[in-house]
Amino acid sequence: MFTIKIRQTLKPFSHQIPTRCLIPKTTVAVAFAPGILKFQDFISDQEFSLSMEVKGPISNFTVEQEIDRGKVIVFMETATGYFRYVMFRDRENLILKFEKMPRKGILIDFQNVKDVYFKKDELILFKMPYTPPMGKRAQLFLGCNKAQDAELIARRSDLKEILPLLFALAQETPIIDEEIKMEGAFELFGHLKQHLEERDLKKAETDLLALYGAGFEDMFIPRANDTDFQGVTKTTSTQNPALILNQLKSLILSLFVKIEGEEIYILPHLLPSFVSGRLKGVTTSFGKIDLEWSKKQLKRVAIYATDNQKLIIKFPKKLKSYRLTVDRWWTDTERLTHSPLRVIAKHNYYLDRFKN
Repeated sequence: MFTIKIRQTLKPFSHQIPTRCLIPKTTVAVAFAPGILKFQDFISDQEFSLSMEVKGPISNFTVEQEIDRGKVIVFMETATGYFRYVMFRDRENLILKFEKMPRKGILIDFQNVKDVYFKKDELILFKMPYTPPMGKRAQLFLGCNKAQDAELIARRSDLKEILPLLFALAQETPIIDEEIKMEGAFELFGHLKQHLEERDLKKAETDLLALYGAGFEDMFIPRANDTDFQGVTKTTSTQNPALILNQLKSLILSLFVKIEGEEIYILPHLLPSFVSGRLKGVTTSFGKIDLEWSKKQLKRVAIYATDNQKLIIKFPKKLKSYRLTVDRWWTDTERLTHSPLRVIAKHNYYLDRFKN
């Protein structure tokens, strides 16, 4: 028996003024600056701003997007003291909460109403017109533990640190019920899917990196068009930018686990750069799946069954057998990879010692 763990905390940050990022569980992009917040909701098309009477000079300005905890934290040193607030959504509203304030508070001007706010005060910004994503999300780790400075991440352009962040953010983004057109940055999904079907994984990796460059700006905010004109798209789009995150959610998952009826494909499209990694908490019709690989070889798979089902697991082609342990008491020391696996609800199945 074993446990596959991912200890990495996803908390990208920026010191840029302004810093623009999404609020988790919403499609609201906010540009944060010491004295003003500018809001844009991709679904409702609302745009508005909020002013803060902050006295400079400002130092140590920081925006942290805590994806794991579903909030954005902003803090800074002002001429009158330390200032820190958090923005998040509850089930119905987008909320601004003041955690640390200068002693005399801060004057806020919002929707033509001015008021002084103090420590622990909350301001409801607006009612959210859509349901937030529910349930525990899957986690992805691709071996990168570097500091999550958004500007450095963009400069390094390393999918091993970019993809886990986008995968997490995509799962925290509400589903938009709109048809996808292969225009603007969405063109790159077509190229990527074609190369995956052709098993040209090197080109697929190039496509995925191009999609990140064309389809995102600032701190992982999706955009429908490449406004940096990098020469990777030929058309323009008027589609909702948040659809990019909706599409990425299933596409990223399909690189590592793909489910078609009774068949489960494990590591069907492992891209060249993803030498090692872990995927945890993938929800299926029969339970949850965790997996781990190293040196491009599958090492461990855990299945936590919640329903009875016969599974046909499609492992990487070179693998011929593995050890199967059920709960803590039963072990099949050399089970052939082509044999179906019947899982029973409330039992755990551990697969390891894979052999070619």
